[in-house]
Amino acid sequence: MSDIAHLGPVELFTPAGDESLRFFVDVMGMEVEHTDGAATYLRGWGDYQPWSLKLIASDTSGMGVLGLRAASREALARIAQGFFLYGLEPGGNRIEVTTSGRFVYAPDEPCVVWTEAERAKGQAWGVQTVPSFHSYGTPPVT
Repeated sequence: MSDIAHLGPVELFTPAGDESLRFFVDVMGMEVEHTDGAATYLRGWGDYQPWSLKLIASDTSGMGVLGLRAASREALARIAQGFFLYGLEPGGNRIEVTTSGRFVYAPDEPCVVWTEAERAKGQAWGVQTVPSFHSYGTPPVT
């Protein structure tokens, strides 16, 4: 059983509407459910919701909504342990597949501070941080 029970809905703003639409349809295999003005609603295979992804034509890239549900409390605890993968879709949105980070529930938990030497080892588990991690944001930071 997967720890992620459901992903979605997701709402993305894109300045490259046609290219983003082709990416999610041709590469990711989603289907167009309907359009409404600047918005195109797509659905993933087998999704029980009317739409999984809403692409909105915009002057800049960005994310309006991201829905994620864990399968159980235990799954949420495991998800918090972490995995991540980054990519960019044609509209410039950074697509991050992640199981989040480290959740801290205790109000008196000591703050963790990393040294420059520790940060140089990478983002997590010694994995090198991608060069754009601290310089590229969605929407673009100017």
